[in-house]
Amino acid sequence: QTMHVECLSHLAVFEPGREALLQDASVVPALEAVAQNGLTKQARDFAAAALLALSDAVLVRSAGQKHVMLSYQCEQCLT
Repeated sequence: QTMHVECLSHLAVFEPGREALLQDASVVPALEAVAQNGLTKQARDFAAAALLALSDAVLVRSAGQKHVMLSYQCEQCLT
């Protein structure tokens, strides 16, 4: 659960990902359920972060501030 909701929270701050998540009406209720009743505090926190990113709230930004999204592949994890 934590891993999945963490992925959703990362997608939610990336504009194309945010738009895709908002297209599916089941995403926000699922995140709300995890934010309220997630199995771990970390899962609840990631769900709350994703909900904030998907909301219409305007986040405070500094001039020139950019979001950095990283991707990695763990060779050891694949074996």
